[in-house]
Amino acid sequence: SGATAVSLVPAMAKTAGKVTMLQRSPTYLMSQWQIDPMVNLIRKLLPRKIAHRVVWFRNVLIGVLSYNLLRKFPKGGRRLIRSRAAAALPPGYPVDVHFNPKYDPWDQRLCAVLDRDIFEAIGDGRAEVVTDVIDHVDATGIVLKSGGRVDADIVVTATGLELQALGGIALSIDGVEFKPSDRFVYKEFLLEDVPNMAWCLGYTNASWTLRADMTARAFAKLVEYMDTHGYTHAYPHLGDLPMAEKKTFDLDAGYINRAPHALPKSGTHRPWHVRHNYVLDVIDHRLDRIEESMVFGRVAQRV
Repeated sequence: SGATAVSLVPAMAKTAGKVTMLQRSPTYLMSQWQIDPMVNLIRKLLPRKIAHRVVWFRNVLIGVLSYNLLRKFPKGGRRLIRSRAAAALPPGYPVDVHFNPKYDPWDQRLCAVLDRDIFEAIGDGRAEVVTDVIDHVDATGIVLKSGGRVDADIVVTATGLELQALGGIALSIDGVEFKPSDRFVYKEFLLEDVPNMAWCLGYTNASWTLRADMTARAFAKLVEYMDTHGYTHAYPHLGDLPMAEKKTFDLDAGYINRAPHALPKSGTHRPWHVRHNYVLDVIDHRLDRIEESMVFGRVAQRV
């Protein structure tokens, strides 16, 4: 019932006779416009470039405010999300069984439902939700721990993520292989003692592209600085400074708890910590000092 299922179920329900979403536990789902009328209005009223910036700022502001309000007032957030789900589902639907998680909003990611599509599929009878635990799979479907079963012609296994750093590629420096998970992250886009390599680590509570944009700009700024000063390589260096470690992703999701050391390490203070706060990151990037905790060097050119 995560992001994959929320996307798959309504799409499959358009042509399948019946789609059943089987989940161990509920997930928070919130509806949003696929085509936002307010965005269309802004684009009609303003010149294209100005409209783009206004829409971008509006979307960022809504995301930041909604996240912080839900985290600050979790009980009110639970009631709000539940009430919106109940309003989108048929009268008498067991909302608390299938759409009322035990955890607070943003302990795990919230899933976006476009134009209420999954709720409408449930209301039309084209889709249903079953909350239970799998006992085993047999020739005609899935047998549940409760004794029930879900008959199935096709079983689609969307059973969670497996975290992997940098796509699982093998990395080495001067022929010596190292694991990214043994290194600290620097300013959320470089790895400790790894020269000339950036990676993109997006937000858990906002659009991934927000940090991707900042990463691209920061790395371009670093390369420009190196070109200007004639450096051939640069890397962040922690040295002997003691550094406590915290989770890179600040969620209590199963796929994170199953692999706590799959990703590079986050420290607890700048510039070595991964922070999921876009506003503070924007300020940091505006005031960034390229030389901070960095080592620069030149490789002599062979004649």
